Amino acid sequence: MEDRGGGGGKKWPGFVQFFFVLSVVVCVLLYAPRFIVLTPTYGLDFFPQPPPNDTTSPARVVGDHNAGDVVVLDNQLRSPCSSLAGDTICCDRSNFNTDVCFMASDVRTDPSSLSLLLFPKQPPTANATVEERIRPYTRKWEALIMSRVEEVRLRMAPPEEEPGHRCDVRHDAPLLVMTAGGYTGNLFHAFSDGFVPAWLTVQHLRRRVVLGVLLYNPWWAGTYGEIISGLLDYHVVDLLHDKRKHCFPGAIIGTRFHGILSVNPARLRDNKTIVDFHDLLADVYETAGDTVVVDVPQPAPRRPRLGIVSRRGKRVIEHQAAVA
Repeated sequence: MEDRGGGGGKKWPGFVQFFFVLSVVVCVLLYAPRFIVLTPTYGLDFFPQPPPNDTTSPARVVGDHNAGDVVVLDNQLRSPCSSLAGDTICCDRSNFNTDVCFMASDVRTDPSSLSLLLFPKQPPTANATVEERIRPYTRKWEALIMSRVEEVRLRMAPPEEEPGHRCDVRHDAPLLVMTAGGYTGNLFHAFSDGFVPAWLTVQHLRRRVVLGVLLYNPWWAGTYGEIISGLLDYHVVDLLHDKRKHCFPGAIIGTRFHGILSVNPARLRDNKTIVDFHDLLADVYETAGDTVVVDVPQPAPRRPRLGIVSRRGKRVIEHQAAVA
């Protein structure tokens, strides 16, 4: 290197400058992803776990049945329970029609007190929710009928209770708690208050959910058996009469409500609509029809008749003459 006197500086050979620039470019390519978050549109996610205060990321809980499995409990956008961390109880009571609570991690039933106990792996923080109570039905504004729905107690259990609370049945899927009571003996309410809210609450779990039912009865199970089997791959648990202690990697208590027989895709992460629920019904009833034995002579089918119950008030068929 040569100092020509005028500027007092040194001129570096060209190949040194080339390798210096090359090293800078390589460093940028290697380390930029650590500091830049790319949107999921590009198929890259360098930060799969949501920040503690991120209310837009899905709630996640790692089940202890398979290390690394991630179960999204809350599929609702802009929910206060969206960023649910492990060992947590969170309730969303912002809706006029229904309350929904979530329990992340080791959840166990306590049949003697109709309670769900959360056994945390770590001591809870000072501001952690230790107890909630909820009536899992979608008409919380109607005091009379809600008083007839059993109240479920959700509680953070202290470590000393764990030795005496062994699991009789261990499930590898989260629990959904709903009731077969209320007005669900009526066909309209069975769907509007029951199955549509249940479907939009857990459809993202793709049938990997255990249904825990209050006021379970054989008539309800027999009448809607096809729909129940379309919602889940597991046996239903009768929470009031099953005295065994069931254990789950998480729990959802209560169901979402978007309106009468309504599904609002703008409120769901996967943009499902009522058409998707219709597809579920078509699938389960077509599958049930496929079990008919064709070798047995069948009587000639009779043409069905449609009866219309005409009402005046809130529920009317606006184009009833055209329907008839």
